[in-house]
Amino acid sequence: MISIIIPCYNAEAYLEECFKSIKAQTYKKSLKLFLLMTVPVIPHGHF
Repeated sequence: MISIIIPCYNAEAYLEECFKSIKAQTYKKSLKLFLLMTVPVIPHGHF
């Protein structure tokens, strides 16, 4: 099994292309996808 970690912050416009690329790979066994919907950390006092 291969795990694929995809950071998705501000990447909505590219997710479909990303999934198509993963699907087109020659490895056809088990895949595990992790979509990380994170937000950047803002240092204290910097808004």
